[in-house]
Amino acid sequence: MKLTVVLLIFFGILFFHTPVITAENIEFASATVQQTINQPLARDRVRVVKLNDYGNHGAHRNIELETRMLQDFANLVGLEIEWIDTFRPEEALQKLIGGDADVSISVVPIDRSYDSRILATEPIALQRFRVVGQSSDTVENPFGLNRKTLAVKLSSPLWPYLEQLREVLVDLSLQVLPDDLSSQEMLKLVSDRTYDAVLLAGDFRSEPITHQSGLKYLFDLTGPEPVSWYVRADQNHLVEQLNEFIKRYHTAYNIPDPSVRHFDDIKQQGVLRVITRFDGNNYFLSRGRPAGFELELARRFAKRHDLRLEVLVGHEDEQILKWLRSGAGDLITTRIHESLLRDSAELSVSRDYRHDAAVLISSATRPIQSKADIIGKFIAGYEGSSTIAAAKDFLDGSGTVIAVDRRVSLSLLIDRIESGTIDAAVIAGHQIKSVLDLSRGAISGLSIPNPYRYRWTLRGDSPQMAVEIEKFIQDEYREGTYNILERRYVAEESELQPTLTDLSPFDELLQTYSALYDFDWRLIAAQMYQESQFNPEAVSRNGALGLMQIMPETAVGLGLQNPNDPEAGIHAGIKYLDWLRNRFDNHIPMDERTWLALAAYNIGYEHVRRARTRARKIGLNPDKWFGNVEVAMRQMTRSYWESNSLKGCRCGQAIIYVSSIRSLYYAYRNFVLAIKSYQQPASPRPTTLPPMPLFETRDGMGS
Repeated sequence: MKLTVVLLIFFGILFFHTPVITAENIEFASATVQQTINQPLARDRVRVVKLNDYGNHGAHRNIELETRMLQDFANLVGLEIEWIDTFRPEEALQKLIGGDADVSISVVPIDRSYDSRILATEPIALQRFRVVGQSSDTVENPFGLNRKTLAVKLSSPLWPYLEQLREVLVDLSLQVLPDDLSSQEMLKLVSDRTYDAVLLAGDFRSEPITHQSGLKYLFDLTGPEPVSWYVRADQNHLVEQLNEFIKRYHTAYNIPDPSVRHFDDIKQQGVLRVITRFDGNNYFLSRGRPAGFELELARRFAKRHDLRLEVLVGHEDEQILKWLRSGAGDLITTRIHESLLRDSAELSVSRDYRHDAAVLISSATRPIQSKADIIGKFIAGYEGSSTIAAAKDFLDGSGTVIAVDRRVSLSLLIDRIESGTIDAAVIAGHQIKSVLDLSRGAISGLSIPNPYRYRWTLRGDSPQMAVEIEKFIQDEYREGTYNILERRYVAEESELQPTLTDLSPFDELLQTYSALYDFDWRLIAAQMYQESQFNPEAVSRNGALGLMQIMPETAVGLGLQNPNDPEAGIHAGIKYLDWLRNRFDNHIPMDERTWLALAAYNIGYEHVRRARTRARKIGLNPDKWFGNVEVAMRQMTRSYWESNSLKGCRCGQAIIYVSSIRSLYYAYRNFVLAIKSYQQPASPRPTTLPPMPLFETRDGMGS
């Protein structure tokens, strides 16, 4: 009896106690990130302890992404990071408490997360630990592990608890597994009966074992627990800085959910996820909305199959291909370097649907007409374009390639060639006529092979989609779509599409009030476009007004008047979104609170609350919108006509609303390149531009 009482108390604490964030609730009402984070540590570096590269604790953690987040934070505040690797959570905690580190992004042993000597930041993710065993096993709780072997990764934060459990269950055998084992490799150890069970970390969902026959989740060893970074208790200001950074920018770090789908799955779900990147004439912003040759073609393909298009914006070729292989996207519509596609059985490519050469232009008095003429020369190209990538491949170090800001006009580029500041420039073939019209002193010469061809890339296991794409391209050629898009996006232009730093006519107001309530202003810009297409006079059928479509009574309740006034409307919308975000529990990671708040903005808090309740009942994560609460809300849409309690629910609209904002937000995040305008350098030769600012990365290519 005494043993039972001890176990019930012990397991009750573990199962039902949810950690409380110990960081102070800081008010940042009037501070920008830069202003608030103006007081760095006494030294110019921050020491960060993390588990080694193998310490990935499950689907809820992405150590690579978290290190990137922290590096961005350090760049913002002007600190250098000194990384300290460890192998076990206990070791990481001791380094933090002992003063050998300032921040820990490793997990903390579960029994030490309330240590008064450390402070936790806002949660980065949620985790729960689950025990997996044979389908025939009847174990339902830790008591049933006696006389069994449980395999656990070395870096698990549950080792202190498991060691205590072994003192109670004397015949429990614990087997240490190396951290470089994947979840599938761990499951195989149970499937082939090497061990009776394994401890997995992850989310609510059960995908890790769906393809492993004969296995099942036996029970949850912990509930959903917040995953935070940790700071020593004497570093209050540092935890405040980190919290504001997380609150404002957590949504900016996109981790696509992998879900390999075949064409039948895509048709059933009604959504086609394409992967692209900024690409001159092919994917750019026009009046706040993505546009371009390639994007329009993708939209037509989606419409043909009655699909909604979702766009995932990537950067480098390798990252884009990784997303396709993992199932984060269904189809790559941007151009990929042919060397990465050659002889790859796992990938399939469509036929070419457009052709455009890369051409060198030079001065008629100093012509470049062969590769030998390039040796030692300075060749300019538009930053991130496929033409500059082609030039780098072709020159192979025999000349110097200079990246030029996309906002530099073609005429100014020609002026630099004629003045001798640069020797030549590489442009797209369709621009030759514009060059010759602008200058008699410039000539077109050497044609350069372009390794970026206009074709779509998909997984090799998608034969049905490959057939549909082939039919589509053939039909579009016959219908003259190619010529229509060529005139719209290529033939009628006189210069490259510029990289836009202005998303809307109201960017300054967006930046001011987003900073006031700790939102990324680009997210609010995406929401504003979804609400009103930047029209301050917009009025909905329900009487919502202005840029943010605020109801007049809501504006009054927020202490603001006249939502039709751009400043008042923006302030009211952001303040209302902040109020909604604060209604969701603090244990929910900030990015998820933001998506849930956006859904509530569209459909009302009560409907989101009901959807979260339904998600919990059907085994989904009530604290995660995409793939979880949105799924429950889709069920609410189907049951709309069956339940008077859901009267007035526009559940399907809310799903599209949040998804559209996320897609546009990620596009905005990649389009806003706040770099200096091109200026003629003081030296006789131009130099490369400075690095991109925080959160903005170079897209691999363009027009």
